[in-house]
Amino acid sequence: MKNLTFILILFITISSNFYAQKGSSSPGYWLYKGTIGEKESITLYLKIMDNDCRGELDPIGMYKYDDRDQWVALSMTMTEKQDFCMIECPYTGLMILKREGASFTGVWISPDRQKLVPVKLKQTSLSSSEKKQMEETLDQLFYELNDC
Repeated sequence: MKNLTFILILFITISSNFYAQKGSSSPGYWLYKGTIGEKESITLYLKIMDNDCRGELDPIGMYKYDDRDQWVALSMTMTEKQDFCMIECPYTGLMILKREGASFTGVWISPDRQKLVPVKLKQTSLSSSEKKQMEETLDQLFYELNDC
C-alpha cells in the first residue's frame, strides 16, 4: 500500500510539473475576430506549435483589419499564464493580450508609445478550408519577410 501511495504521489508530481511547463495551452490553430479601439474590426489567426528543442510552445500569427486585404505578421511570445506579446513585423506596433478561455483582451501600443488602444477578440469557428487558406497565407507572409 505504501508503494502504491508513493507511486501515486510521484505520478501527480510529475504530471503537475508537465502541465505547469506547458501552461493551459496546447498546439493548435485558432481564429479570432474583434476590435482594436471602438470601431476597427480585425481578424487574428493564431498558431501554436511544439518546440521540441526547448520543450516549450511557440506561438506565431497574423492579423488584418477587416476592411483591408493585407495581413500583418506577428512575432509572438507567451507565458504559462496565457499572456501574449505580439509584435507586428515589420514593427508598426504591438499588442499585449491576455487569453482567457475563448477570448483575448488587452492593448495595442504604437511604436512611439503615445497611443494605447483597447483590443477585444473572441474565438470563432475555423473550417478546414479556412485553416488551409490561413496556413498558406501565414507561410507566404513569413517567407516574404525572411527571404533574402
